[in-house]
Amino acid sequence: MPTEGWDTVTIPGAVSGWVALSQRFGRLPFTDLFEPAVEYAERGYLVSPVIAMQWADATDRLRSQPTFREAFMPGGRAPSPGELFRFPDQGKTLSRIAQSKGEAFYRGDLAEKIARPAHLKGAR
Repeated sequence: MPTEGWDTVTIPGAVSGWVALSQRFGRLPFTDLFEPAVEYAERGYLVSPVIAMQWADATDRLRSQPTFREAFMPGGRAPSPGELFRFPDQGKTLSRIAQSKGEAFYRGDLAEKIARPAHLKGAR
């Protein structure tokens, strides 16, 4: 099994799973479940030493992938321990998924943006 690239992608059922679990067992509105993640993405968080080390290791392996560089290498490098990492685009994505109860992940412009790199790489 490949460890990198589009050949590692499996059935993207996590989002529909979150929706189903929320509908069956949840007590909070679906959008509320995303609030902490959206806040961390938008406002940022301080990178821990362990995560910084793992991030640096991944950076060595994944820096050739443009989308990884754009998202996870601010300033062209992995964040250092204690550095504030913000990912506002991810916050917007999570907000759209939350507000649409998962539909934006599977249909529409967000779904197309997620799938577009797979089509460009000739993924099956």
